Amino acid sequence: MTTRELEERLRLEVARWSAKGYAELLQLRYPMAYDNGAVPASPDFYETKVNLLERTAEHVHLIVSVSDGEARAQHRLSDDFLAFASGRLE
Repeated sequence: MTTRELEERLRLEVARWSAKGYAELLQLRYPMAYDNGAVPASPDFYETKVNLLERTAEHVHLIVSVSDGEARAQHRLSDDFLAFASGRLE
């Protein structure tokens, strides 16, 4: 998988996670890891990890990272976001 393709997967995963509400994100257990269901050796395979950076009464701060399982796996692509109890995202 190219870096550009992996960046697109990261964008989609961050969108997926940031669409969840504060209350839902607060209830999940972290860290969380999963793959996209493709065979690990296939060119479409990637895995996602989600970690909780901070949890307060006002917000949840998460980091989402993706890797294709190849050599680039040691240099995962990551992005983070804040989900606020008020419903605002950053």
